Amino acid sequence: MQGAGAGRAGRDRLRGILTGAAAMRWVAPPDDLRPWTDGGVVVRAPSALADSCFPAMVGSMLVLRLAGAVHRVGVGPLPAAALIGPSTRPSRYLHQGAVHAVGLLIRPEALPLLLGAPGGRLVNAQLGWADAAGAGWSAQQAALQVAACAAPDDDARLALLFEGLRQSVAGPAAGRHGALLQRLVRALQGPLKAACQDLATSPRQLERLCRAQFGMAPKQFQTIARLQQALHAAAHTGGADLALQAGFYDQSHLARDLRRLAGEPLGTLVQQARQAGRGGGTAHWPLAVGWQLSG
Repeated sequence: MQGAGAGRAGRDRLRGILTGAAAMRWVAPPDDLRPWTDGGVVVRAPSALADSCFPAMVGSMLVLRLAGAVHRVGVGPLPAAALIGPSTRPSRYLHQGAVHAVGLLIRPEALPLLLGAPGGRLVNAQLGWADAAGAGWSAQQAALQVAACAAPDDDARLALLFEGLRQSVAGPAAGRHGALLQRLVRALQGPLKAACQDLATSPRQLERLCRAQFGMAPKQFQTIARLQQALHAAAHTGGADLALQAGFYDQSHLARDLRRLAGEPLGTLVQQARQAGRGGGTAHWPLAVGWQLSG
């Protein structure tokens, strides 16, 4: 119980840091949208923060930027209203001026519903909202952008984004497709042989399905999802326990994947994330926001 209390106290201190000068915070999603989004994020990065660094991710981000300019290294300028797809490598974003943005953390199951097409087309890529219009999204994306920009505060903007997502995942057709995608993601959490049995498919068909919907082979999807789990747990767990809890063979296995998929060793990531928000923050503030999500 003492350990749990210390963990909560640490997360409370972290929330205090993140809601200071840099004001980067996570917002819990409405209950009905928990299967589709890990929540909202508010970013108010000062001009002193020159860049942001994200690890590889199986999920996506729906982002509305209200101030500042952002360039994604190796990809190009980030549209003011953007859908950022899953990534199989670390991503670095260069800032120009103070950045103010709000966004949703989109779960893998929801991306094809937003796109109205298989999500694999967006891996390591980004689209403006007008180019990412899917079923239930196309008729409202322009009005949503205007309304969100005119909203009185960031919480109101996030409420509008949540409602836009709600409309995209609603309806019988989206419901049937979404249920299949949810089943696929659940199956990928365990051994791939068991996933094939659960989905009544062959390994080759499973790979084609996973690549089409998520832009990754099943094993790659699993590795990146486990890495994200490890990074979120790093707020209160370390060493061999962290690796085993996240499904890695051992600590060295986790270390290799961290360098490849997050760009830094775990100690560096944790140290910089703990500094997020102090004196303008660090490039690894997304990890600190992820700790709020996992808390």
